[in-house]
Amino acid sequence: MKRLLRTVGILATGGIIFVLIFLPSVPVKSSESYTIYSVNAVSLPPVLTFAGEAVPLEYFDVRESLDREIQVNTYFHSQTILIIKRSARFFPEIEKILKEENVPDDFKYLAVIESGLQNVVSPSKAAGFWQFLKKTASDHGLEVNDEVDERYHLE
Repeated sequence: MKRLLRTVGILATGGIIFVLIFLPSVPVKSSESYTIYSVNAVSLPPVLTFAGEAVPLEYFDVRESLDREIQVNTYFHSQTILIIKRSARFFPEIEKILKEENVPDDFKYLAVIESGLQNVVSPSKAAGFWQFLKKTASDHGLEVNDEVDERYHLE
């Protein structure tokens, strides 16, 4: 009986090996297509100015912070698209005000950074496009009381 089982096992193993060796190979075609995605970092220029002032890129923390913000804003598409749409609405008015007050045009980006061009309130209670605290707004001549809060006015 043992001899019979051993013979059957050897024949079965030999048969499987024979079939695998001489079986014609058929290429397997995949119906799926693959796209290779690449995410590339945006390079910082060697010299950069903001509001007519040189940005101190020689300081590691400044360079790293700027690099982070550029990467986030480059690849955070939904938020970037919303800000671009809002900028078409609000930038002309902001640019007009900045020009009248002789403030560099780049300051319009502070409203983008601070509030995303929205009238929002921060956890520290800074409010509006420019995110002024109540005391700071009052110090700059804005009216802030129970009835009027000029921090929410774009002008």
